[in-house]
Amino acid sequence: MFSPLAAAYESLFDRQPLPAHRALITGQEPPYPEAYSVPLTDADFDSESHRAAVMEPWRVSDARGEILPMWRGKRETNVLPIGLRRSRKSTDVSLAAR
Repeated sequence: MFSPLAAAYESLFDRQPLPAHRALITGQEPPYPEAYSVPLTDADFDSESHRAAVMEPWRVSDARGEILPMWRGKRETNVLPIGLRRSRKSTDVSLAAR
């Protein structure tokens, strides 16, 4: 109940002024510093091969345009923040709704 009320309050009454460097027109804002270079230095890498492994582009498809096998793998992700446990009752309800 509190979340919808807080969202309504923020959208109606908690307006913050737009910073001077921001614009509402696409392409009119100055680019972010990361737009032209990644903020990493040589000190961030152990070796030149480590730097190349991180910074060089990675292929995602072969010459025919097929996705490479290393990108097809299904990976399980944890949807709950670490340490957050749902009660057994709430888990049963969410499974029953599916």
